[in-house]
Amino acid sequence: MFQKDFPIFQNQPDLIFFDSTASSQKPRMVIEAMCQYLGSTYSNIHRGLYDLAIESEEIYFKSKKKVATFLGGVDFKELIYTYNSTYALNLLAQTLAYNHVLKAGDRVLVSIVEHHANVVPWLILKDEIGIEVDFV
Repeated sequence: MFQKDFPIFQNQPDLIFFDSTASSQKPRMVIEAMCQYLGSTYSNIHRGLYDLAIESEEIYFKSKKKVATFLGGVDFKELIYTYNSTYALNLLAQTLAYNHVLKAGDRVLVSIVEHHANVVPWLILKDEIGIEVDFV
């Protein structure tokens, strides 16, 4: 059973968690890797020329290359890490509007069971640039 990999279930055995878009629960191996990184290598990336910053940036690029391989050979330079899905959706919506991919009258279909985070950005663009938002 997958629950054994997630420490949250030791403290919350009856937990049913449906808010993964905003804050997914972490398996033990991720928590341990984060603790290791934060305790030994954590530093700003893209800004420092000292050893710790260089090592941290190497880890960052290595992670992007792993994700690119996992996604089937995508160029790692095309991957963008964001804080969470909410931020990513807002960034996507605003980018589509800013680059005129979405224009007044264009229609965006949104499922009626979508998380709030995947509804609001489109409703904002409805007001800002006049797209249509239809719930299906």
